[in-house]
Amino acid sequence: MNFTCDLKAALKKRSLIAIATMCFFWSVSSLMVFSILPVFMTEELGVTPFQIGWIEGIAVSLAFVAKILSGFLSDYIKQRRILLIIGTATSLVFKSLFALATSGLSIFIARSMDRLAKGVRSAPVDALIADLYPKKIHGISYGLRQFFYIMGSVVGSLIAAILLRVYNDYRLVFWCSLIPVFFALIIVVFFVHDASHHLHGKARKFEWNKQDLKNLPPSFWHIIMVSSVLMLTRFSDSFLSLKAREIGVSVAVLPFLLMGYELMHAVMSLPVGWLADHMPRKKILMVGVVVLMLANTVMIYATSPNLVLLGYLMAGMYMGVTQSLMSTLIAENTSPHLRGSAFSIYYFTTGVSILIANLLAGYLSDRYQSASAPFYGGLFFSVIACIMLIALVRKVKE
Repeated sequence: MNFTCDLKAALKKRSLIAIATMCFFWSVSSLMVFSILPVFMTEELGVTPFQIGWIEGIAVSLAFVAKILSGFLSDYIKQRRILLIIGTATSLVFKSLFALATSGLSIFIARSMDRLAKGVRSAPVDALIADLYPKKIHGISYGLRQFFYIMGSVVGSLIAAILLRVYNDYRLVFWCSLIPVFFALIIVVFFVHDASHHLHGKARKFEWNKQDLKNLPPSFWHIIMVSSVLMLTRFSDSFLSLKAREIGVSVAVLPFLLMGYELMHAVMSLPVGWLADHMPRKKILMVGVVVLMLANTVMIYATSPNLVLLGYLMAGMYMGVTQSLMSTLIAENTSPHLRGSAFSIYYFTTGVSILIANLLAGYLSDRYQSASAPFYGGLFFSVIACIMLIALVRKVKE
């Protein structure tokens, strides 16, 4: 059991590196926009926190609807790559709407279309990794993909902070976000390919049947139940930014806070992905949930920039512990010809939970006129998830 050797072996896999690099550029573009979008909405366009909750909740839920359809479709047509191309090209087209936005409605349209584009490509890329590589390296493969994706978030946040500090022009940052999407499109067109050999479980012929969904193992549904409750804590990062602003953190510093969050996420993804190949996953999930409870507690009582930074870092740690692990569990607890469909179900339940989480966060923020209020909800649901995890995850295949 050697992390360095396993990582070197993963880095030699060209298709995995191409997928990871594509994800990196997707993420750079997204964070160039989303690290400053909440402040742009509230301070430039006059959007209220409750409206942000609706915009974020509906937009993210639309993304999960697209993930559902793309996952089932990728199983139906037995191709993942074409959906990656469509999703990336669509994102390139609609990212420009952020730079042209003049109202909350226009931001809603831009956010929704961009999230739809993300949704089209998400389930297929997860299923493609499982198609290409054997089960014994799923953990490190998803961890590497997640590491590249989150490092893209760090780079995107940094670029946004620098451009905003130098030019003080939100719209310029939004226009520049088109560049990394273009690079991602080049990579997916020329360097990403579907699995040509069915060595690792990809179906040889079309086998999809809706009746098969009834035969998904109990362990899969246990994962879905726990993840659904966990996602009730996943309201938008916008509410983290609003908490920071409430205690006096400047707009120019916000991208750096988000960069710290994403950097912690990235740092945790690789070792956790590797550990998922070598130790019981119940223990890893439990650590993540405990970290989440602590993160919400810190944000509730934070009264200084240092405590807010700690809250951001702990939230990033939670994400790093759980995200690649959930992909690994979904991939390994489903039949090969239903992988896309399984990820679709996962994304559907996640989307519903995130919609509820954002609406609840927006309501609590407006109702109590406090940026701390959403984190009480996050703490409550993280405790519930911890209880469910103790009761259910012992049945998941370790």
